[in-house]
Amino acid sequence: NTPLYISRMGITQSLETKKPSSHNYLVRNIKLTDITNDIQDSFQTNGTSFCSIGSNIYFFGGTRLINGTITNVDKLCRFDTITNEIAIEFNLGGQPDRRKHCTLTKVTNEYIYLYGGKVELNNNLQLDQEIYSFSINSHNWRVHQTTGMTPISRFGHSSILINEKIYFFGGVNLSSNYFNDIFVFDPVNNKWEYPIIFGNPPLGRVNCNMVHFQHFYDGKMIDYIIISGGFNGETFLSDIYLYSLESSTWSEVIFSGDIPKSFPLSNLISMGHHNPSLFILFEGFIESNPKAYILDFDTFHSSR
Repeated sequence: NTPLYISRMGITQSLETKKPSSHNYLVRNIKLTDITNDIQDSFQTNGTSFCSIGSNIYFFGGTRLINGTITNVDKLCRFDTITNEIAIEFNLGGQPDRRKHCTLTKVTNEYIYLYGGKVELNNNLQLDQEIYSFSINSHNWRVHQTTGMTPISRFGHSSILINEKIYFFGGVNLSSNYFNDIFVFDPVNNKWEYPIIFGNPPLGRVNCNMVHFQHFYDGKMIDYIIISGGFNGETFLSDIYLYSLESSTWSEVIFSGDIPKSFPLSNLISMGHHNPSLFILFEGFIESNPKAYILDFDTFHSSR
């Protein structure tokens, strides 16, 4: 069983359970070990970005209140889900500036890629167009020299790795322009790509869910991206969209059954190899009694 990890900062990892039909899950608090002041300053944040490699969860950036001042964090930390230990990853140069609402994406078992975010530099907030990678073996940060048109700088976007390429969606800039574009980074060739889009895309938004879904159709496996929830500058959204990588087409999905009216800061997680068509939607910014929903992308039915 692969557990699901939830903290004040966010949610990551896949979830598998021995009894998926019963919708019963074991919930336990995790006692973190060897917490120093530096680690606490880097861990208790919001706007932090996550990705997981094996049994380790890596997180970078975010905002926290330190000595009465709100400041961004510039540490890359690692949480070992086996030992429950948290450590700050040392680096040998090239570390990105402190920021929040960027994306961290696992590309290989060695490399993590970081893009975007709201950067704090010389007491000013600005956006960063560079894309960085971190080697967990050599502990080096690297700024990549890229080809292709550089994307519009943004923060609050989402990312996911599919077929060795990083797909990005959404985000907002400092002028409060909310984006609904799909753009792609090829880490092998260090190249930005922009697919020609068909269909009606979702509204521009920040902090939405972006997950990979595979569906066997007409004798072949088709890759999809699921986009759900987020905030468009006016309201929290409750729509769910599928983007087909094969046809570059957007389509909205309407679920039957019990589903929340909005997904404020929610999280959509795959059930993993046990049943790749099932996803768990966790309510986010709820004052009390947050709920979990099972979304079936074969039948488009939701149950609580």
